[in-house]
Amino acid sequence: MLLVLHKNNHHTHAILNFLNVASKSDCRNIAQLIVLGYKYDDKYIIPDYQRELKWTLEQKQNLIKSILYGNPIGDFLFKKEFGKDANGKPNELEVIWSIIDGQQRINAIRGFILNEFKIDNKYFKDLKYWDARSFIETEITVITIKEISLKEEIEIYLNRNCGGTNHTKEDLDKAKRFLMEEENENELDR
Repeated sequence: MLLVLHKNNHHTHAILNFLNVASKSDCRNIAQLIVLGYKYDDKYIIPDYQRELKWTLEQKQNLIKSILYGNPIGDFLFKKEFGKDANGKPNELEVIWSIIDGQQRINAIRGFILNEFKIDNKYFKDLKYWDARSFIETEITVITIKEISLKEEIEIYLNRNCGGTNHTKEDLDKAKRFLMEEENENELDR
């Protein structure tokens, strides 16, 4: 049975509760999500059933600009598991995060922090101190799921990533025209 999960955090949480899936939603900042996870040697796993990295440079740059402008970027959905010790028992010091939803966004954020691409001719390392700090302190919603089967995990993934209607080129061109007109009006007002 496939249920439609929307990007709305409260709706997602309600459906996960309906499915008796143990989940927790909390706010973290980018530093906690990206930087501290690597510091403590947490493992981030892209499940085999997911697509490869597909985002273009422009898509990555647009996400980073959204963060810098203070726009919401949607929640992130993880399955949290613990590694196993030599006896096959859970090792709570080894945390494994399967990224169910958010792979492309995490990769873009990580890439920007690692200076793999520029925004407005600036790498992350070139940002002013307070701009960089504001970026890594940006709060995001993280939903953590525990104790679900692979089948349930894949169903959640499919429901969060299927549906919706992609914008056509004409839809995007219309918005870009409005943006250009607004920029031109602002230039004339100066």
